[in-house]
Amino acid sequence: MRKPKKEYCIEVCPKAGNFEEIKKDLKVMGLKNIISVKRSKIYILSGNLTHPEALKIAERLLCDSVSENFSFGNFVGQGVNITIFLKPSVLDIEGRTIREAAEIMNIRGLSAAHSGRKFVVKTKTPPPEMLCETIAERILFNPVIENARIVLNFGNGKR
Repeated sequence: MRKPKKEYCIEVCPKAGNFEEIKKDLKVMGLKNIISVKRSKIYILSGNLTHPEALKIAERLLCDSVSENFSFGNFVGQGVNITIFLKPSVLDIEGRTIREAAEIMNIRGLSAAHSGRKFVVKTKTPPPEMLCETIAERILFNPVIENARIVLNFGNGKR
Protein backbone atom coordinates (compact mmCIF):
# COMPACT_ATOMS: atom_id res chain seq x y z
CA MET A 1 0.00 0.00 0.00
CA ARG A 2 1.43 3.40 -1.05
CA LYS A 3 1.69 6.18 1.45
CA PRO A 4 -0.19 9.36 0.48
CA LYS A 5 1.97 12.21 -0.84
CA LYS A 6 2.54 14.76 1.92
CA GLU A 7 4.44 17.97 2.42
CA TYR A 8 6.24 18.88 5.63
CA CYS A 9 7.61 22.31 6.47
CA ILE A 10 10.41 22.21 9.04
CA GLU A 11 11.79 25.37 10.62
CA VAL A 12 15.24 25.18 12.27
CA CYS A 13 16.18 28.00 14.65
CA PRO A 14 19.31 28.70 16.69
CA LYS A 15 18.85 28.06 20.42
CA ALA A 16 20.47 31.41 21.02
CA GLY A 17 21.09 33.94 18.33
CA ASN A 18 21.89 37.59 18.18
CA PHE A 19 21.90 39.01 14.70
CA GLU A 20 23.37 42.43 15.50
CA GLU A 21 25.06 42.78 12.08
CA ILE A 22 21.76 42.28 10.24
CA LYS A 23 20.09 44.66 12.69
CA LYS A 24 22.71 47.34 11.92
CA ASP A 25 22.25 46.89 8.16
CA LEU A 26 18.46 47.19 8.49
CA LYS A 27 18.82 50.42 10.47
CA VAL A 28 21.18 51.89 7.86
CA MET A 29 18.57 51.09 5.18
CA GLY A 30 15.92 53.09 7.07
CA LEU A 31 14.08 50.53 9.20
CA LYS A 32 13.70 52.21 12.58
CA ASN A 33 12.63 51.05 16.04
CA ILE A 34 13.97 47.49 15.65
CA ILE A 35 13.44 45.35 18.73
CA SER A 36 14.93 42.08 17.48
CA VAL A 37 15.94 40.09 14.40
CA LYS A 38 15.63 36.31 14.20
CA ARG A 39 16.86 34.08 11.40
CA SER A 40 15.86 30.49 10.76
CA LYS A 41 16.33 27.84 8.11
CA ILE A 42 13.24 26.50 6.35
CA TYR A 43 12.96 23.10 4.67
CA ILE A 44 10.08 21.78 2.59
CA LEU A 45 10.03 17.98 2.31
CA SER A 46 7.51 16.32 0.03
CA GLY A 47 6.74 12.83 -1.12
CA ASN A 48 5.35 9.62 0.26
CA LEU A 49 6.69 10.30 3.74
CA THR A 50 5.29 9.38 7.11
CA HIS A 51 5.57 11.80 10.02
CA PRO A 52 8.17 9.53 11.73
CA GLU A 53 10.29 9.59 8.55
CA ALA A 54 10.09 13.40 8.35
CA LEU A 55 10.98 13.57 12.05
CA LYS A 56 14.00 11.31 11.47
CA ILE A 57 15.20 13.57 8.61
CA ALA A 58 14.75 16.68 10.77
CA GLU A 59 16.58 15.20 13.76
CA ARG A 60 19.46 13.58 11.88
CA LEU A 61 19.99 15.76 8.82
CA LEU A 62 18.55 19.23 9.30
CA CYS A 63 19.13 20.18 12.92
CA ASP A 64 22.25 20.33 15.08
CA SER A 65 20.72 19.35 18.43
CA VAL A 66 23.46 21.14 20.37
CA SER A 67 22.85 24.58 18.94
CA GLU A 68 19.45 24.41 17.19
CA ASN A 69 15.80 23.53 17.72
CA PHE A 70 13.31 22.54 15.04
CA SER A 71 9.55 22.57 14.66
CA PHE A 72 7.09 21.45 12.03
CA GLY A 73 5.21 24.25 10.31
CA ASN A 74 6.16 27.62 8.88
CA PHE A 75 4.92 29.97 11.57
CA VAL A 76 4.33 33.67 11.06
CA GLY A 77 6.06 35.60 13.82
CA GLN A 78 5.10 38.98 15.20
CA GLY A 79 6.63 41.67 12.97
CA VAL A 80 8.06 41.60 9.44
CA ASN A 81 8.39 38.01 8.13
CA ILE A 82 10.58 37.48 5.07
CA THR A 83 10.74 33.92 3.72
CA ILE A 84 13.26 33.21 0.95
CA PHE A 85 13.63 30.21 -1.37
CA LEU A 86 15.62 29.62 -4.54
CA LYS A 87 13.70 30.10 -7.77
CA PRO A 88 12.51 26.82 -9.32
CA SER A 89 15.04 27.15 -12.17
CA VAL A 90 18.00 27.33 -9.72
CA LEU A 91 19.53 24.06 -8.53
CA ASP A 92 19.01 23.60 -4.78
CA ILE A 93 22.19 21.72 -3.82
CA GLU A 94 21.18 21.49 -0.17
CA GLY A 95 17.81 20.02 -1.12
CA ARG A 96 19.50 17.51 -3.41
CA THR A 97 21.90 16.50 -0.62
CA ILE A 98 18.96 16.00 1.77
CA ARG A 99 17.26 13.68 -0.74
CA GLU A 100 20.47 11.68 -1.24
CA ALA A 101 21.10 11.41 2.51
CA ALA A 102 17.51 10.27 3.09
CA GLU A 103 18.11 7.46 0.59
CA ILE A 104 21.21 6.40 2.54
CA MET A 105 19.04 6.40 5.71
CA ASN A 106 16.69 4.01 3.87
CA ILE A 107 13.94 6.63 3.54
CA ARG A 108 12.75 6.07 -0.01
CA GLY A 109 9.61 8.23 -0.12
CA LEU A 110 11.24 11.67 -0.22
CA SER A 111 10.67 12.95 -3.75
CA ALA A 112 11.62 16.62 -3.24
CA ALA A 113 13.44 18.74 -0.67
CA HIS A 114 13.84 22.52 -0.80
CA SER A 115 15.89 24.73 1.48
CA GLY A 116 15.30 28.36 2.34
CA ARG A 117 15.61 30.84 5.15
CA LYS A 118 13.37 33.17 7.09
CA PHE A 119 13.91 36.45 8.88
CA VAL A 120 11.52 37.84 11.46
CA VAL A 121 12.14 41.50 12.32
CA LYS A 122 10.25 42.87 15.32
CA THR A 123 9.77 46.63 15.34
CA LYS A 124 7.97 48.97 17.73
CA THR A 125 5.77 50.29 14.92
CA PRO A 126 4.78 48.73 11.58
CA PRO A 127 7.11 49.88 8.78
CA PRO A 128 5.82 50.72 5.28
CA GLU A 129 5.55 47.58 3.14
CA MET A 130 7.47 49.21 0.29
CA LEU A 131 10.42 49.90 2.62
CA CYS A 132 10.41 46.24 3.72
CA GLU A 133 10.49 45.08 0.08
CA THR A 134 13.37 47.44 -0.78
CA ILE A 135 15.40 46.40 2.26
CA ALA A 136 14.78 42.69 1.66
CA GLU A 137 15.85 42.97 -1.97
CA ARG A 138 19.01 44.92 -1.17
CA ILE A 139 20.42 43.05 1.82
CA LEU A 140 18.50 39.83 2.57
CA PHE A 141 18.04 38.04 -0.76
CA ASN A 142 19.19 38.01 -4.37
CA PRO A 143 16.18 38.61 -6.67
CA VAL A 144 18.05 37.11 -9.64
CA ILE A 145 18.10 33.61 -8.12
CA GLU A 146 15.67 33.81 -5.18
CA ASN A 147 12.03 34.56 -4.47
CA ALA A 148 10.94 36.26 -1.26
CA ARG A 149 7.57 36.42 0.42
CA ILE A 150 7.01 39.28 2.86
CA VAL A 151 4.25 39.14 5.47
CA LEU A 152 3.67 41.98 7.93
CA ASN A 153 2.10 40.71 11.16
CA PHE A 154 1.50 43.34 13.82
CA GLY A 155 -1.36 41.82 15.78
CA ASN A 156 -4.10 43.57 13.81
CA GLY A 157 -4.10 41.13 10.91
CA LYS A 158 -1.49 40.21 8.35
CA ARG A 159 -0.66 42.30 5.28
